[in-house]
Amino acid sequence: MEYREQGYSLTQNWIDTSRTSLKTPSAKALAEAALSIALAEMAAQLPAVAGRLV
Repeated sequence: MEYREQGYSLTQNWIDTSRTSLKTPSAKALAEAALSIALAEMAAQLPAVAGRLV
């Protein structure tokens, strides 16, 4: 996603083909969530999420 935000045009093709190989509903939901949030926003939320994983 960071490459896509930086303007690398081939990244979208990789994202699209990778998403088609996802099998489980949770994998598909995680991919959708990752693609729907800006990289800076995701990075800002990492500390809160990491605290819940411990």
